[in-house]
Amino acid sequence: MAMLLHMSDPAHWFSPLRSRRHLDIYEPTLRMLEDEHAYKLVAAVPGVAADGVTLTVTDEGLLRVVATAKTDGREVLSRTLRLAEDADSKAVKATCTDGVLEVTVGKVQPPVPVTIPVQASEPAATAEQRTFVVTKKLP
Repeated sequence: MAMLLHMSDPAHWFSPLRSRRHLDIYEPTLRMLEDEHAYKLVAAVPGVAADGVTLTVTDEGLLRVVATAKTDGREVLSRTLRLAEDADSKAVKATCTDGVLEVTVGKVQPPVPVTIPVQASEPAATAEQRTFVVTKKLP
């Protein structure tokens, strides 16, 4: 196989890549979960403490998550997500424990229908009850 790679790369353009055992590219996986009360985002952020996580919610309904490693200051996670229409941007909570970030966004509860009782009105007034007396004092 090495000979095949060597033969297919006569200019040795890819030899620096072959000499590396791995690439330093890491893209954390995000899991999006939903139940009837909230949305939940779970991400693996190794080396990140709770004080290294910044959450920002904009007026446009965007949630920006940035997680920075404490040891070397590199960004482990940087994502911007659009919140669902029924997401409550004022009910966002997050925890970061042992390299696992959990962000919970509550849902706006739909309005509950209210039944309004209707009372019977008083019976209609009779002609005698509808008689008004108007007096005006003259100067």
